[in-house]
Amino acid sequence: MPLVARVDAPGVVCLTWRLSTRPAAVWRHLTDVDRLPEWLGRRQDGSFTAGDHLVVDHGDGYLCRSDVLVAQDGRSLAMSWQFPDEPPSRVTIELETVLPDDAMPDGATDLHLEHHELADLAGSYLPGWITHLTYFEASLHGEPLPTGSFWRLYETHDRLTTRS
Repeated sequence: MPLVARVDAPGVVCLTWRLSTRPAAVWRHLTDVDRLPEWLGRRQDGSFTAGDHLVVDHGDGYLCRSDVLVAQDGRSLAMSWQFPDEPPSRVTIELETVLPDDAMPDGATDLHLEHHELADLAGSYLPGWITHLTYFEASLHGEPLPTGSFWRLYETHDRLTTRS
């Protein structure tokens, strides 16, 4: 599984996802609004440009509004995150080069995702981000997963990440 690290902290989701693709290609895919429907949702407005506003429909008109705070060097993205029924929060993504080795002779990318200021929503966001990153990886490799399977996969990740 490409999930290589997870840090548990109150009100925060911190994940590291290893992708067998170089950072430049990961960045292009991450910030390509035409690919968003394959892994996050449908873009309604905006782009991943610092200072821009991005509005993404996560299904059935459930809109997330973001202010893109940082989009720099093909390696760092930071933006606000707000659904209509949630308090504002903040997402950061950093891309890190993984040097070639026997397992990945062409190198790879570690995508570090942190979602802050979630309070008690962190528990539901953890399996959500794992599911979105699963979809992102499939899309990155040209094999998008069916969007109709998102919630079934989310439920599986929710059961695997929930602590009793």
